[in-house]
Amino acid sequence: MVATFKLGIWLVGLLIAILTAWRHTYWWQVKEYRWDRMWSWIRFNQGWKELLGKWEWRQPDYTQRAKRMLGTAILLTGVVGGMNAGWISIVFMPVAAAVGVILGIWWTKSTVNRVTVRDVIEAKKIIEKFNPKVVAITGSFGKSRSKELVADILEQKWQVVKTIGTENTLLGIARRLLADLKPGVEVVVVEMGAYKRGEIAQICQMVQPDVAWITGIGSQHIDLFGGMENLKRAKFEIVEGLKPEGVAVFNKKAGEEDLIKWARKMNIKSVIYGASGRVGNEKGAIEIAKLMGLSQREIKVGLEKFKAANKWPVLKESRNGIIIMDESYNSNQQGFVTAVDYLKLNFSGKKYVVTPGIIELGNKTKKVHSEIGKKLVGLDGVWVTSDWARQDLGGRGDIKEMGKILKTGDVLLVEGRIPTKVKKMIFDL
Repeated sequence: MVATFKLGIWLVGLLIAILTAWRHTYWWQVKEYRWDRMWSWIRFNQGWKELLGKWEWRQPDYTQRAKRMLGTAILLTGVVGGMNAGWISIVFMPVAAAVGVILGIWWTKSTVNRVTVRDVIEAKKIIEKFNPKVVAITGSFGKSRSKELVADILEQKWQVVKTIGTENTLLGIARRLLADLKPGVEVVVVEMGAYKRGEIAQICQMVQPDVAWITGIGSQHIDLFGGMENLKRAKFEIVEGLKPEGVAVFNKKAGEEDLIKWARKMNIKSVIYGASGRVGNEKGAIEIAKLMGLSQREIKVGLEKFKAANKWPVLKESRNGIIIMDESYNSNQQGFVTAVDYLKLNFSGKKYVVTPGIIELGNKTKKVHSEIGKKLVGLDGVWVTSDWARQDLGGRGDIKEMGKILKTGDVLLVEGRIPTKVKKMIFDL
């Protein structure tokens, strides 16, 4: 009887360990295996609650690295589980799983570094071989949409290759170039992302841009950069990485005043425009198209093509006729405010928002959310899925009450990456 009881306890410990290993691997993938992103999330956004206090199943993408991490976690859990029995296994086996995931990240890092170096060298060779014009885009917000817009316009005149989705890291860009850059390609449009200084410089060394566009400067990921000055300097690396005759494109109405001054001091040829929000994205893309020799007609056709395929906002409808304004991807302050303004001005029904808040703002977390909270005043209701952002945004926490409050014809803005189960519940309303 005692042996059976101990076995039962051990199996419970094993189950918790499996949940832990899969959940931790999922979140390490979301944070791109970066310690700085994970620590910021734990420290400022209560990520520890997700790692330690939830039984919800999280399934990672089963990449080679993830499989090795999970394998390491299972192996360490087995070793620890074989040494313990009874209640102690419920504690030590999940701990072993979490430690095993971290060990998996550590021992696979050398392989990832080796593959990155190899692919970057090959990508640089292929860039030099085919010598396409390279348009590089970065910014705190709007860079993915702007990349798609630029590519759609330039395709009216040139053969274009672009990075896919939010593929904006050194390795991701290198792999895209190796896969798609072939004879006949005339232009490459590259989105560049970064979380600290030096990362965009590395990408520029590989792709050697002819045109560099900074879409805007804001507080997104400011905690990882270590302050606004570092953030600006990191984004400016795209300008410093231009070819000798390269051109920088700036938006003077998007927090780029310092960067424009730096470019002038360096005598870098610059195109400067001024427009806010999505109009700013269009204006910047048009300026780049002019630099690349497109006619007014070609620019117009490209803009129309983009707008037809990328209508904004994305409006959907729930089962019972609730209009859903779907902005359920990475959120930033500028995009959040733009979406709220649109919600207020363009719908006649009752207006609501659901959001988890914005992550990786560090010490600016409270300030930014308090500013957004002021914009939310006047709406019919706000729900916040995360505890840490709820008070500053002035929202409710009982997500289930949405089903009782929302009615046919009401409009709900879904801003940011809300939990999957919440998103499913919304569309089932």
